[in-house]
Amino acid sequence: MKKPYCRPIVAAITVLCLGIQVSQAAKPPQTFSFVTVRKPGTLDRVVVRLEVGGELKEQERLGAKITSTPFSAECDITYDERTLEIPAAAAGRWRSVRSYEKAAAKIKRGDEIAPALRAQRSLIAVQVDAQAATLFSPRGPLTREELEVTDVLANSLLLEQFLPNKPLAVGQSWKHGEKLMAMFLGLDAVTQCDVQSTLKEVTDTVARFEVSGTVDGTRLDVATKIGLKGKYRFDLRLKRIDWFGVVVNEQKPIGKVERGLDAQATVQVRITPKDSCPALDDAALKGLALESDAALKQLQYEPRDGQWQVLHERRWQTAGDRPDLAVWRFVDRGDYIAHCRAAVAPQRRADKPMSLDEFKDDVRRTLGKNLSEIVEAKELSDTGDRRVYRVVAKGEPNEVPMQWHYYLVADPQGRAVALAFLVEQKLADRLADEDAKFVAGIRFIEPKTAGGKK
Repeated sequence: MKKPYCRPIVAAITVLCLGIQVSQAAKPPQTFSFVTVRKPGTLDRVVVRLEVGGELKEQERLGAKITSTPFSAECDITYDERTLEIPAAAAGRWRSVRSYEKAAAKIKRGDEIAPALRAQRSLIAVQVDAQAATLFSPRGPLTREELEVTDVLANSLLLEQFLPNKPLAVGQSWKHGEKLMAMFLGLDAVTQCDVQSTLKEVTDTVARFEVSGTVDGTRLDVATKIGLKGKYRFDLRLKRIDWFGVVVNEQKPIGKVERGLDAQATVQVRITPKDSCPALDDAALKGLALESDAALKQLQYEPRDGQWQVLHERRWQTAGDRPDLAVWRFVDRGDYIAHCRAAVAPQRRADKPMSLDEFKDDVRRTLGKNLSEIVEAKELSDTGDRRVYRVVAKGEPNEVPMQWHYYLVADPQGRAVALAFLVEQKLADRLADEDAKFVAGIRFIEPKTAGGKK
């Protein structure tokens, strides 16, 4: 016979146990916050290692066979970085200035080239805003090669933007925005992005994250697809990201401006605090322009013959660099608009320069049957002592309405550079006066003496 007094005790124990289980199940997971202490004046040593390998794809003309060429590249970068500005809001501006100890690459594609940052351009300012991440030198224009060897994947001024903006538990994920990924990957625009990070582990000293996803976007005039997978680490004592590593796979078809690409890039960034850097102290930076503007962003090109150079804006992309000919393509908001060919013209006697009529006749002979009409021929005013001619012609080669803008720039000694800009008539408004601005940036270089000095 059961003892009736046991039932209340058993029931009470059962309810108590259930209560413990309910309480344990309802206990929320521990969450963690990751707020960087980076602020104006923070000084870091940054070391970057980038490795790239894959194939470049080329096509001589539409319908021709596509050829693939293996290539590889290694880039080593070391710099000290002083933070100048941190935004109060997420959409604000970030700024820093860097003193580069090293920025050099080795690129193999049949032969080997080794672009590097010149010592006189070792001071680089960085600005990140809602539109772009921009690198420039306050001490003078960079070359395209110098920009490419410094403006690489995983810009250290962007990394804090990968941190979550709210407390998270281990295992939770959050998405990254299109603008961040466009700047991180060097894209002109992003059309689709599903990149997200996940908090994987928190120890007494560090938190570890993983990042992965795909991005569809455009670079110059071509749509590209990118997959990425990586990790990064937040030091809980320093309250900073101190390491970031990512593998990026990109597949990009052949475009009008760039070759096609099937490649993988691996980049690692290490960041450690630093106490001082004389090149970045207040005295060293005094009087330097550290905020980006159109003039500071100009790039410098000097052909191999060393007779002239040009300062131009970054939308002009170098497409050819032969001893006798330089070629650029103008790309605006991802659209290929025009191209320019420039070469040294035969030198004339100083007392017998080429006339405008002679130059116009040269244009007629050059275009031949492609020419429909010459719509403009004039001499332009110039701030220096140069003679500048401009001839605008129209025609319909292959039944496509085109415009040619020819220029001749000559100095008093008879040296001259001839330029030809080609644009479809329907795109002429988008080219606007960018050809004239390009021509205005041309400068002749004084010849070197026997000792190598100018």
